[in-house]
Amino acid sequence: MTTHLAFFHLVEEPFSNLPDPRFFCACPEHTAAIEACLAALDAAPGRCLLTADPGMGKTLLARHCGQALDSDRWQAFHLLVPNAALTPRGLLRRLCALLSDGVNAPRESTADELFARLAQRLDAIASLGKRPALIVDEAQMLEVPETLALLGALPRLSLLLVGLAGCEEKLTRGLGLDRPILHRLSPLSPASVATYVQHRMARADASAQPFAPEAIEALHRHSGGVPRRLNLLCDAALIEAARQSRANIDAAMIERIAARVGTEERPLSIGDLTAVDRFLDRLLEG
Repeated sequence: MTTHLAFFHLVEEPFSNLPDPRFFCACPEHTAAIEACLAALDAAPGRCLLTADPGMGKTLLARHCGQALDSDRWQAFHLLVPNAALTPRGLLRRLCALLSDGVNAPRESTADELFARLAQRLDAIASLGKRPALIVDEAQMLEVPETLALLGALPRLSLLLVGLAGCEEKLTRGLGLDRPILHRLSPLSPASVATYVQHRMARADASAQPFAPEAIEALHRHSGGVPRRLNLLCDAALIEAARQSRANIDAAMIERIAARVGTEERPLSIGDLTAVDRFLDRLLEG
């Protein structure tokens, strides 16, 4: 049986939910979020919260924020919060390894020793004429108040906390911020859904765009402009069209698929998030 990749002459999956930087689409909603975060990091005290509903592409956007920082002025680091029980000492150990190219501090190091080691590393970055920026993904997992307070107390460090909508008050209070710079990532508009679908198909080397304009409208209506849901619907549509040997996808097909598969997906687990983080690191390294 001909697969949808072969049928549409695609070199890879265009609608995978893995946050592959190569498939990032600079829609106006994402561009506005990146610009707002960069401006917040550049302004004193360099604290910004970026929040969004599940499936909006926060992880990929956080990575792009780091890449968009001027490397002559900034040194960016990315931290994925592994679980809600992360203690101040656990955070310090992770940060020490992160800022020291994976070199771990001695296991018996106290929190004070780790803090001093980290402060020294931050000073060393500053001595090179650069500003260190820490981008924290899944920041809603920071449940231990002392851990949040520690992040806010680190010297010379600009912070971008990326998390689920609803965690704003907790993060703001934990960091001791009176007026945080906050940006909420918006769902994709109908025009952005069209751009997103076309961009992803083109990145997968599609020679033609199978989604009709009315299909794009149906995709927006059923996905609500949420990328993860949009990927699910588009992937199912390509598979169904290939099964029927249809080169074009219309609104009726999207309606049938939406009724059959729905747009609900299971939440990502910590194992999923760790795998995603390693996947992104491999892509960015090579």
